[in-house]
Amino acid sequence: MVVITGLSGSGKSTLAFDILFAEGQRRFLDSMSPYARQFVEQLEKPDVDLVEGVPPSIAIEQRVTRGGGKSTVATVTEVYHFLRLLFAKTGTQFCPDCDLPVEKQSVAAIVKQVESAAKRGVLKVLAPLVKARKGFHTDVAHWAERQGFETLYVDGKLIPICQFRKLERFKEHTIDVVVGVIDAKRILKARSLTGRALEIGRGTARLLDSKNRLIVVSTEMSCPNGGRAFEELDPRLFSFNSPHGACEKCGGFGEIWDSDLETGASDNGESILENELAAERESEWIDENDARDCPSCRGSRLNAVARHVRVQGYGINDFTALSASEARKLAGKLRFRGTQKTVAEELLPEIQQRLRFMENVGLGYLA
Repeated sequence: MVVITGLSGSGKSTLAFDILFAEGQRRFLDSMSPYARQFVEQLEKPDVDLVEGVPPSIAIEQRVTRGGGKSTVATVTEVYHFLRLLFAKTGTQFCPDCDLPVEKQSVAAIVKQVESAAKRGVLKVLAPLVKARKGFHTDVAHWAERQGFETLYVDGKLIPICQFRKLERFKEHTIDVVVGVIDAKRILKARSLTGRALEIGRGTARLLDSKNRLIVVSTEMSCPNGGRAFEELDPRLFSFNSPHGACEKCGGFGEIWDSDLETGASDNGESILENELAAERESEWIDENDARDCPSCRGSRLNAVARHVRVQGYGINDFTALSASEARKLAGKLRFRGTQKTVAEELLPEIQQRLRFMENVGLGYLA
């Protein structure tokens, strides 16, 4: 091993990167064909008289990383990524309203709920086809047209299928098909339309009322008390950088300011990334002492549905509130069975490995 040492500014980096590495890379590229060289960024030839015996080389430069406005210890160490998967695959959804675990609901009970809602006004019965997925989705529109449907509900807007145009490829889209319309006069259609929507949506349907409010109904995940339905657990639900999981009040920051900045959660047609960047720019001139925990999520950054998913009695915000040492001990106590055990055996070692590393380097106290 050869070490280059010296005072700051004495030329250590210049010798290592600008001379030795640059010359080694240049000689290596000279041995390649012109076609291959066009795909590689070539460094300038070092300003030296002679360099001999330099083999092909690689360079690893130390860089200081900077987290975003929403970065936490858990996200920077990637522990949070595995926690999201663990909760999505092994968690139990509880109702935020009554704190009861959700359970399966019969089609008859759902039909009764739909009939009750139809008596209060016009309902459009929707079947979900695409949930927060990128792409043009022209194939979805073609399928719906072949099935005899006439209208799609795309990203919150009703669009006749005959007027459908391919969507933005790199933007997430949510698409439902309008199975039918019912009201007090057409209430007899409730059973057939609801059944059809649940069939297409694989156990989940949505109702759009006259005030453009959406009601989710599900045969798999419904509250036994009030009948409120929940969608299948998804890792994005536990991401405070995603509109699926971020707290509606603070936009996933966990804090609000007395000036009532709601840029992170504003419904102004912008993406959550644009809102987050705007909030970070605003926060540069706001005194941190003016910030206080969000009264809605209490600093957890997540919405109520995400906060009420539990793994053996613990919410994901319970994990992230612990220090690295405490979280590792808690993860070691978790026991799973059946298919959940198979999933946990892949995820828990990754979580514990990262937490143990933090302990080994003296950072086990961080939360």
